[in-house]
Amino acid sequence: MTGGESVLEQVTEKVPSVRSPEGFIQTEPFLSVCRLVLPVVDKLGTPFAMVKSDISGNIERLAAKATTDPSRYSHLFVIVQDEVVAGTSAASTSCTKGLLWLKRAMEFMLAIIQATNAKPQLSLPQVVQETYTATLMRFHGFIVSSAFTVS
Repeated sequence: MTGGESVLEQVTEKVPSVRSPEGFIQTEPFLSVCRLVLPVVDKLGTPFAMVKSDISGNIERLAAKATTDPSRYSHLFVIVQDEVVAGTSAASTSCTKGLLWLKRAMEFMLAIIQATNAKPQLSLPQVVQETYTATLMRFHGFIVSSAFTVS
């Protein structure tokens, strides 16, 4: 990759490597693609500091687990499967929860990018509010939803 490539070009280039030939999502390539979103979150400003922190925290939680046994945890499904078997998947600090929230955050960021392109007449705060309502709001309680709206 050259320094002049956009985030979208970098993601497009890396996405095919996320799935193994058998169709499983590979841990490190998936996390690598997720890391590419962090500079985009930075561009959204200070109100998104918490979003960036959540995304990077979940990426690092999964990466740390993967490094404990790189060959075993080369596929994300095995991490989740092991937590389900151990009965720890529902814990707030589990990799399973981290992956769920990482997936939701990636959907949120993708929706922001798509809405920005599809609705250029809307301001960024309008796009973010509309996108938040459509993607993440149903998963947050009243306090988090209110805090997000204020931000």
